[in-house]
Amino acid sequence: MARKPTRTNLSVLAQLCNLIPAFLVPRIARQCGVDKKARTFSPWSHLVALLYAQFTHALSLNDVSDALKNHAPKLLRIRDAVAPSKNAFSHASRERDGDVAQALFWEKHRCMRNNSLPPEAGEYVTVLMRQTS
Repeated sequence: MARKPTRTNLSVLAQLCNLIPAFLVPRIARQCGVDKKARTFSPWSHLVALLYAQFTHALSLNDVSDALKNHAPKLLRIRDAVAPSKNAFSHASRERDGDVAQALFWEKHRCMRNNSLPPEAGEYVTVLMRQTS
């Protein structure tokens, strides 16, 4: 039996993360100076954790941290994102300002005008920007 084209082995979170170009988050993190503050919890992992929190309507940092630790093997498949500890996630959310999310939004917006990102990627990044600002 032939596979349907709508079937995929990727989670919805992984599909969303694939809409964001791999070079974009590290470049924006360097421009905003966030990469210098990051040790084990990278800006990419922080972005993935924030997207997960938004999708699951998580109530607390503990919800996000515990759930992502339970799904750590699948999380590693999303460009080597790591599950945050509660302390690392709290510290990253407190220290990293919304400039990264805002720059990601505007860069995504510019890419969409050049047709290099699908339009549905814009809605999720916009929600993320509102969440982190």
